[in-house]
Amino acid sequence: MSPLHEELLAWSVMAGVVAYVIARVVRSGGLRAALFNARIVSSEGDLKVDRTVLSSTSFKVLKLTKKGAQLVGLQVSTWLAFSFTTSPVVLTREEARALARLLDQAAE
Repeated sequence: MSPLHEELLAWSVMAGVVAYVIARVVRSGGLRAALFNARIVSSEGDLKVDRTVLSSTSFKVLKLTKKGAQLVGLQVSTWLAFSFTTSPVVLTREEARALARLLDQAAE
């Protein structure tokens, strides 16, 4: 394969990835919704924990919908010095209730 073909292939793959991400953002209704691969119905609240001078963690609870199914989203975000990570977790309603029970048991 010639260098020109390799470069064209690399640009084509990059354009495909960018098009996929843009389509997912548009289809989901926003960047955060695209992370969950579902539409965000509402934000139910957030909890900030583990706050120090250089770090912080927060949990955001979201109501989601995907193909008619009602889901619960949990966005876990961590700031540490000069970095940021966010992890989207999608739960069914039953899984969310089971998690709430486990947290309630652990808090007793």
